[in-house]
Amino acid sequence: MANRSAFGALGSWVSSHPFLILFLFLVLAGAALYYIRDFPLRTSYLDLLPAEDPLVERYESVQAELSGLDLAAILLSLREPPESFAEREERLFAAADRILAALNPEVVARASYFLATEAPLPPELLVFRTLYPEERARLAAIVAELVSRMPQFISQAPLALPQELPADPGELDAHLRRVVETGHAALSLFQELPAVQALMAEARALIQRAQSRALPEDRGQPLLSLDHTQLVIQVWPTQPVYTSQAFNRRVRDELGRAVAAARLEELGVEAGLAGGYVVSTEIEDAIRQDMVVVTAVSIAAVLLVTLLSLGSLILTVVALLPVMVSALLILAWAKFSVDGFNLLTTFLPALALGLGIDYSLHFLFRFSEARREGVGLREAVILALRTKGPASFVAALTTALVFCCLLFSRSRALWELGLIMGLGILFSFFSVFLLSPALLMLLGKLFPNLRGNPPLTRDRLHSPYRNLLLLRKGVILLSLVFLALAAAKAVRVEFKFASAELAPPTKAHAVLQEILQNFGGEIWLGDTFRVFVPEARLLADAAEKLKAHPLVLSVVSARNLLPQELLGQASQLTGLPIAEAKTGIQNLALTLERWPELTRNLEETAALFSLAELQALVVGETRRAEVLARRAGDFFQLAEEFATVETGALAETLATLAEDLEPLEAFAQKLRALPPEEKLIDQILALLPGEIRAQYRISRGYILELRVSRELYQGRQLEEFSTWLRGFGWEYVGTPEIQLALEEHMRQDFFLTSGIALLFIFLVVVGDFRRPSRAALALTPLAMGYTGMLGGMALARLRFNFTNIVISPLLIGLGVDGAVHFLHRWQEERARDREGLAWAAAATAGPTLASYLTTMASFGALLAAQTPGLRYLGASALLGLGFTTLWTLVFLPTAVGELRRAPRKTKVP
Repeated sequence: MANRSAFGALGSWVSSHPFLILFLFLVLAGAALYYIRDFPLRTSYLDLLPAEDPLVERYESVQAELSGLDLAAILLSLREPPESFAEREERLFAAADRILAALNPEVVARASYFLATEAPLPPELLVFRTLYPEERARLAAIVAELVSRMPQFISQAPLALPQELPADPGELDAHLRRVVETGHAALSLFQELPAVQALMAEARALIQRAQSRALPEDRGQPLLSLDHTQLVIQVWPTQPVYTSQAFNRRVRDELGRAVAAARLEELGVEAGLAGGYVVSTEIEDAIRQDMVVVTAVSIAAVLLVTLLSLGSLILTVVALLPVMVSALLILAWAKFSVDGFNLLTTFLPALALGLGIDYSLHFLFRFSEARREGVGLREAVILALRTKGPASFVAALTTALVFCCLLFSRSRALWELGLIMGLGILFSFFSVFLLSPALLMLLGKLFPNLRGNPPLTRDRLHSPYRNLLLLRKGVILLSLVFLALAAAKAVRVEFKFASAELAPPTKAHAVLQEILQNFGGEIWLGDTFRVFVPEARLLADAAEKLKAHPLVLSVVSARNLLPQELLGQASQLTGLPIAEAKTGIQNLALTLERWPELTRNLEETAALFSLAELQALVVGETRRAEVLARRAGDFFQLAEEFATVETGALAETLATLAEDLEPLEAFAQKLRALPPEEKLIDQILALLPGEIRAQYRISRGYILELRVSRELYQGRQLEEFSTWLRGFGWEYVGTPEIQLALEEHMRQDFFLTSGIALLFIFLVVVGDFRRPSRAALALTPLAMGYTGMLGGMALARLRFNFTNIVISPLLIGLGVDGAVHFLHRWQEERARDREGLAWAAAATAGPTLASYLTTMASFGALLAAQTPGLRYLGASALLGLGFTTLWTLVFLPTAVGELRRAPRKTKVP
């Protein structure tokens, strides 16, 4: 396929015009550098997902609305909160006022730490937010105790002594017993009155304090956390978040400047920034830092490997300069073709460096070998181009075709990667085989003895490889055993879509999570479905229906923000029979007014019972006499107990108790008078910061968040659950459903791109060697390395995601390069030496090892990235390339040696 004479002619022309080549590349590099001076990055992981998929589009629109609000937030937190809630508020308000005073109106249109509402809110709606946590807990305890005591007040009737006695002894006993019990109940209540009055007074004070904290309507309520240790400042910039990334960065920097100018440390307050403006810039900064760090680590590692491999600083510079020029060209092509990089393609500069250096190494190793054999400078350049050009072109073509295979994938990220590198890898190839010869010709005039001194030369490796070939049967056997073990593990590798792995973590994410936790309820980290209902009045009924499914653990909606949810037991005030209790207190007061008279009447009545007892005995009514005797004693005892009561103090306590019931009754009436639930939900949502409000209502409707069990993934339960959910007719989006759909897309892309890549590479290699058997042999180390990678991933519990899935076609393209160079050299050597196999292996081992090590260094640099997905890609690549390198250098020569010595009936490839 690749003609040696064509590359020889190219070498002759380049060696004759080195200045022209250098000038052309300087112009290209300068133009590319100028063009990419403001290189764009797209930081949304939604750019990675498959395009034109209805399920994904719905997911994208919901996610964008949940997180794309045009506001920023500053979270102020007390480092060491004082015990006094008033002092906590004072510090936080002072800190907020300092920040607001420092904000630039050209960037920030409005900022406030008060609730922003379009309609006036009823004051009673704000009561539940003005209660401190300790107050809310205490009020709940008081209400619970009052609930247990209230029936005694309701049942209390005025004490009335009997005017006429029933004739029947049984009725007489029951009637007198009720009088005695009423008297004892009154005594019991009188004993409890101080405690009840203390409870009532405490409840009254709590409610009055909470109501006194309500601020004037023109200011609203502050965005304080329930424990008053945090305060949120909402910031509305002058332009929306999608205006430009430059403006988002300006907003982030302005907020940071205002926070620094406020000197919050003087108040014991610290600040965190959140919101779409801040998140987008922090993600971009992290990605740019990843790109810089990864590229720098890659350059350092590649430089070190190249220097050690070539043994010459000059040749190392010759190797790196063309590759760096090609990296600039790739960046320019990426900006032109797809408007920059997304979260996945940020590692391409490092990848371009690692891939392009391979061609430089093979070319310069061959150049150094020729120079050590006494070949002149120009002849050595032409020889290296003529012998290494065809094999490198095949390697570059296979790699480019592999990248082009990504154009068949559904993922936008993989498609963009294929478009960029499909052409970019050819930039690397032509940069090396045009610029490197020109540089050698120019530098050769300054350094007449220009050549490398690689430690792994053909002569040094010939003897080890000759010995290795003698052990070929054992090497092949051990290789096959290892392959079988790796294959057994390889089947356990999983496909998993996890959005958290696609973007780097940022401080703004952490601040937002803290705001959600302290201002929007408990955070759930498990699997969820979001169901959207059009009206708030449907929330209660929908929640009951959805809770009925055994896989639904809980349902969270805006109903969780209602006063009865937040107040807990304190909300039972609305059900307290306060009016009936007031009637009971009035009865007690009436009884107390007549207390001296009742005491005297009890004594007189007891004496009359004694006379009546005697009369009953005279007429023979012994049972009636027994009842009167027993009850006379009870009345005397009750009279004695009545005589000990201090009526003045009790009357004062009762009056105070009746007075304390008034604010409780008023508070209960206000709670009962709140608007209907659906209207109340809208009013409560109006109190919340925009980013929190979006968790409960968006343009699609009111959100019910279904928190589901992990058992959903067993068998066909997810499919059945989705069918059940669709039956309600509500719109919904679920992370489990999306996750499985995207994992299926990943599997399809994985097998499609890998299969097409393998087919293309096989066809290219067949076209190069003209023998299918030779092509199959070239693919053998790749297949073994790929299996080893899968087995290593399973052992390390690495899974395929949207980033490291790209390693599959890449490994197919890269893994065949070393084998192609070895087989080309063997074809060259065996024609002139009976030990050509050992010489071919020895001649290609150095550059092959060096090229694979530089590529591994490029991928290994990804381990320094902040983005989890890129680290997984680096780990997977190291496994795949490492095993491929091992089998290319060890297994392939022994396999060729064994096939060459096979019986004659076996056709040698």
